[in-house]
Amino acid sequence: MTSDSRRTVALQHLAALCAVDPDRRPGSVGNLAATDYAAAVLTNAGWEVKQPEFDCLDWYTDGGSVEINGQSVKLTPSPYGLGVEATAPR
Repeated sequence: MTSDSRRTVALQHLAALCAVDPDRRPGSVGNLAATDYAAAVLTNAGWEVKQPEFDCLDWYTDGGSVEINGQSVKLTPSPYGLGVEATAPR
């Protein structure tokens, strides 16, 4: 396989993983689809793949916002970030 064909295959895999709908957040249906895709690719390449099951809560957010000088900016918090509600002096 040439380096160009390896690059093409890598880009195809990357595109497939980036196209998971709606996203790949931990515990989500999209995350399961992405791990199943990776397992299938590796299995087809001759690798032995094990997919141990474990409980993982899906993560949802209603979003967030920050207000600076009277201007509000919408945020999308990380599933790994801790929540905060704070007010700072002006």
